[in-house]
Amino acid sequence: KEKALNPDAVLKAISKFVDSYKAAIDGEAVSLAGDGIQGGARINLIFQQRLELAIERIDSLEGLTDEAVGISIANARSVHPTFFIPEKAFESLARKQILLLLEPSLACMRMVANELANIITDCRIPEFAVYKLLKQQVQDLMFAYLKKCHKKTEDMIKNIIKIEYDHINILHPDIVPITKLILSNHRNSALIKEDEEGNAVSGEEVEVVKSLLRAYMEVVKKNVTDLVLKSIVVFLVEKSKEEAQKELVNALYNKEIELLMVEDAEFVKKKDECKKDVSRIQNSIEELNELMHTQFK
Repeated sequence: KEKALNPDAVLKAISKFVDSYKAAIDGEAVSLAGDGIQGGARINLIFQQRLELAIERIDSLEGLTDEAVGISIANARSVHPTFFIPEKAFESLARKQILLLLEPSLACMRMVANELANIITDCRIPEFAVYKLLKQQVQDLMFAYLKKCHKKTEDMIKNIIKIEYDHINILHPDIVPITKLILSNHRNSALIKEDEEGNAVSGEEVEVVKSLLRAYMEVVKKNVTDLVLKSIVVFLVEKSKEEAQKELVNALYNKEIELLMVEDAEFVKKKDECKKDVSRIQNSIEELNELMHTQFK
């Protein structure tokens, strides 16, 4: 007869699973299936290779030709020339480059979410080998909750990029000294030089804007890398750890829990076969003892 697991044992099984999940993330796991770098170590590697290095390698001037920069400067000028490079030109170009940071940030988040899903799949506790339906329900519920965390984290990352996009902070303390140095090195380059057409953009002006963009984008990339990493850790990794127990208990106790507490049919079959084998061995031992007793009587 199939043996049912009592409700307290189900709670203990859930706790074991959650402890295993947390341990894998915290680098304390000994119960994960598979080989290679896994769990928290794998997540740290993703942060290093798929976020920090990916954003660092983005060319701050990617897709911007000198001609495109010059056109942006020219388009930002009013009918009344000034002695300085139009601020709107710089902001327009900076916003375009900031958008380049969105995809690598989201890609990193997706990879971390996939690793968390792998941890859920690979967590091994003894009860899961016996109660397959319980295992399936726990995994499905965790995947569903992970999806919720994924959505919230994605929204946070998009907001980080939107903040950087909407507010170009040319007075950021890390950029002001660099801006002053660049402008002092090109003291006369920001002047508008009129030619026969009356409103040409000089090569020096283009170089100044490119230098300013490089400097500003380095600051933005640093900010985005830091905030995206923190958002993924807080809203995806830690949130899934903190809420796993509550999510599983609440969801499972809203179902017919007795259905989760029945031993897997295949396991029952194997167990019955083992019992028969044990019984046969015991019978053989008893027969052997009787035979020996008869011979030496």
